[in-house]
Amino acid sequence: MTATKPAGNIDFIPNDPLAESADPMRVESAHREQVGQVARFRFRAGAPASNTYRPGTMEFLHWQSREAALDTLDAFAACAGPLEAWAPDVRGQLEVVPNAGDDLNASYDRRSLSFFVSRNADGAICSGASTDVVSHETGHAILDSLRPDLWNSALPEHAAFHEAFGDCMAILVALNDGETRLALLRQPGGLDAENFVESLAEELSDAVRRTLGPAHPASRPRHALNSFRWELPSRLPTTGGPDVLTGEVHSFARIFTGCFYDTLRNIFAAQSGRTSEDLGNAARIAGKLLIDGARSALERPRLFEEAGTAMLVADQAVNAGRNLAAIREAFDAHGIVLSVTPGIHRTLAFADLLHKLSLTRQVSLSGLHPMLDGVVAEAPVFVGGESGIGYSVIDVDSSETPAIEEEVRFFVQTLLAREAIGFGSEQMQNVTHTVRLVGAMRVLQRLRFQ
Repeated sequence: MTATKPAGNIDFIPNDPLAESADPMRVESAHREQVGQVARFRFRAGAPASNTYRPGTMEFLHWQSREAALDTLDAFAACAGPLEAWAPDVRGQLEVVPNAGDDLNASYDRRSLSFFVSRNADGAICSGASTDVVSHETGHAILDSLRPDLWNSALPEHAAFHEAFGDCMAILVALNDGETRLALLRQPGGLDAENFVESLAEELSDAVRRTLGPAHPASRPRHALNSFRWELPSRLPTTGGPDVLTGEVHSFARIFTGCFYDTLRNIFAAQSGRTSEDLGNAARIAGKLLIDGARSALERPRLFEEAGTAMLVADQAVNAGRNLAAIREAFDAHGIVLSVTPGIHRTLAFADLLHKLSLTRQVSLSGLHPMLDGVVAEAPVFVGGESGIGYSVIDVDSSETPAIEEEVRFFVQTLLAREAIGFGSEQMQNVTHTVRLVGAMRVLQRLRFQ
């Protein structure tokens, strides 16, 4: 995607409307329409002309969500080159819907990025007004293009990795902006203290707190700077308050987001300079490692560890291993030990072959809910094998089957706790899954990330 821009100026919030110490709303030139063979967005007909509009108006919301989505593709391209296409199940362009209805929410469903407007006595809360929120949802679409095999996986760590990737993209979008980097470096403590870059979706979480109460899991921003340590997700509670680590995927995702953010901090700390340019370079290095790791991580239940391992391998291949310690230390701080030796080589081509095999096992959901009796959920069957120099022999690993069945059923319990399974109400935005007939089987399948 070209980054050239037209003469028309717009008002734009580069982070979140409630982000403390961030650069406030500014006037900037809007992106030109996308051209070329790249992943492209579609915006609804009749859009207002580019101009400076008052926040809260639908004209402002159109341009704000549009620019934030395009900025996310820019941040991805700065790390890994242009995104060439959306996931295979996305037909053509991905629509950006600034106002999809009344809700405290946002979603990606392989047709659109949808944002919502919630009105109460305090005014209107527009999820599409937050660059954090828009870049997070765009991150789901990007990961879906890299790893469409993860879409229907009912393993909790796979869905949590999707949520973490969205949060990591929000961080990369923030750090791809020079003014934001300068504002961050001016703060006491910089990256190493709580800040507006590692704190995500402040306005939306504040609205959740005021509307649904402080005990709601989303009533506080998610923080990438955290001390959460990995535990088996099925051994954690299915739900809990915002400061409690649970096995619910948005909560559990904070572990991997923490690993990524600490990797970025470690890379930046190891550099000789402390300028905005140095921070931008560290973000691009960490972003490329994340993207390469996401592409080539093997589809085992412990996807956080697999992605971290793939980041080590990518760093060895791309950076001659300069950041191996930065990655290992970051993951170790969150209870994930990366044991691969740099000499082990996993090629991206071989990882792609494994992803395309898409072997799955069916796990019975009977006994979890009356509407789920006779229903199955799908989890990937790990295929792989090691030789002396890498992954070169394909075989099926059945040793993890009992644990996988336990984790799949736990994941479905977290969905039930959130009332996220449709059972005939698939249009409700809190619903992420539904039961569909696939051949002769009734299968739980994903509708959207939200």
